[in-house]
Order: sequence, then C-alpha cells, then structure tokens
Amino acid sequence: WPRQWQVQPWCAGRAEGGPLREVGTHFFFGLMELFGEGCVRRVKAEVRYKEGDSTGSEVSAQGVMELGDKAGAAQGLEIALDVRTDSKVGDVYELEVVGDKDSLMLKDFCRLKRTAPTEQWLVRDGSYGRVERVLTLID
Repeated sequence: WPRQWQVQPWCAGRAEGGPLREVGTHFFFGLMELFGEGCVRRVKAEVRYKEGDSTGSEVSAQGVMELGDKAGAAQGLEIALDVRTDSKVGDVYELEVVGDKDSLMLKDFCRLKRTAPTEQWLVRDGSYGRVERVLTLID
C-alpha cells in the first residue's frame, strides 16, 4: 500500500490514507445505503502496522462490525472484516452477508452474487457510482 495508481502521497500515511479509509469506507457507505445511517453499532478490530513505522498506514485489519439500525432490519447482524495489503493474489474487494437461508456477496463494488443456497450472479456489471450502485443492486 499504496497501489501504483494512487499517486497522492497522503494515501500511504496513517493520518489520512490507508486501506481502511480508502477502501473500507466504500463498504460502510453501502451498508448505510442499505440499512440507514447509524446502522453500524459497534466495531471491534485488531489493526496491525509495519513494525518501526509510526506514520505508515495499516498492513492488516481484522474485525467484526455489529449492526443494529433503528428500524431493526439489521438488528444482530454481524459482518466480518478482513483487510490485508500484503496479499500475493492482488486486490480482492468482497463483502459477504451470510443469512440463515441466503448469502449475498458484493464483489468489486459493482457486482452482486448469491452464494447460497446456490451460486447465481444477480448483477454482473453494475454502476460504480455510490447511490447508483446500491440502487442497481437492490432493484
């Protein structure tokens, strides 16, 4: 981190950049569009930084987001969070919500796939705009 295409120097710093701020916020925005502002009730995470570097961004973060919106639609829903910048497989952007009967995966911010009980692409190439993307995925 940062990636080659991220040319702004602040992307690499802990104060203003890093993968949680630059990528993780997209998932937070999507959750807020689906479940309403304030839906994330609690976040518990362990963040790891490069040893001896007091200004560089995180190299990994693992945790759980607990949802609990006012309407109760997301009450008790927990979402696992796993961010790593040292992966050998390249960038992977996925958010999977696993329910009792169904599971959905948001992949690369613009594709939606049912992962259980059977796999099925619901949206293969949605819009990349924040509001437009969410509306495409839930229509």
